[in-house]
Amino acid sequence: MTAVPVAEAARDLGMRPGTLRRLVRDKECPCEQLGRRGRGHAMLVDVDVVRAWLGAGDRDAVILAIAGAAPDLLARATKEAFNLLQGFDKRKAASILAGAWFKHTAALLNYLRSQCPAVPQLEKKPPEIVYLQKIAAGE
Repeated sequence: MTAVPVAEAARDLGMRPGTLRRLVRDKECPCEQLGRRGRGHAMLVDVDVVRAWLGAGDRDAVILAIAGAAPDLLARATKEAFNLLQGFDKRKAASILAGAWFKHTAALLNYLRSQCPAVPQLEKKPPEIVYLQKIAAGE
């Protein structure tokens, strides 16, 4: 889409023109041309770019929610896989599975961090992984 005047862009975005002007002024909302006084100097806004900019906060919230839940979900699945193992050396399997959990979780969090820099580092191991590490250590 091409850049359009604020009134038309606001109508397409479902907001008031004053709200759109304020977003541009206060939150650095992207616009093609900042308005100036005089004929032919109106603020121009690309509706698709603004719509994507507005949705970026929602996208980051989803990424952060996934990053928060992923380590525990992967740990529960890893422990479940351990419980289903038959005919293997349990200590070796526990060690391998705990290591695989760490690699998978780190890779997933690194990818999510590349999409949203606010994704935190892994702070602690879930209890399921601590359990597997204790088995691997022979405790």
